[in-house]
Amino acid sequence: MAVLTKVSEITTAYLANYLRVDDPDSELTDQLGTMLSSAKGFLTSYTGLPATAPADDEATTDVDESDVTTLDSKPEFVTAICVLVQNQYDNRTFYTDKGQIEAVLDSILGMHRVNFL
Repeated sequence: MAVLTKVSEITTAYLANYLRVDDPDSELTDQLGTMLSSAKGFLTSYTGLPATAPADDEATTDVDESDVTTLDSKPEFVTAICVLVQNQYDNRTFYTDKGQIEAVLDSILGMHRVNFL
């Protein structure tokens, strides 16, 4: 298994290997793709961090892409994505029996949260 440091590097093949699924069929690969997309969306919403930096164009010339913290900026978000996908795969839910977010995931995401609404 390759060492990943960016959320954008995660593939459905990587997730299948992480979940110890041998020879995933096309239906499972599609489901993992949906779970990956959902997990990325959850991280973006939970932390308030964008998935990618804004494009460097005329409208954003005052933004230096290297100064923008994104999901790819924090290697621990790879683990958070894998935990989210595993929870979706195993339990089909993000929450424990008591309706709370899984503790390890909450800790990882809480360290980088910028939207405290």
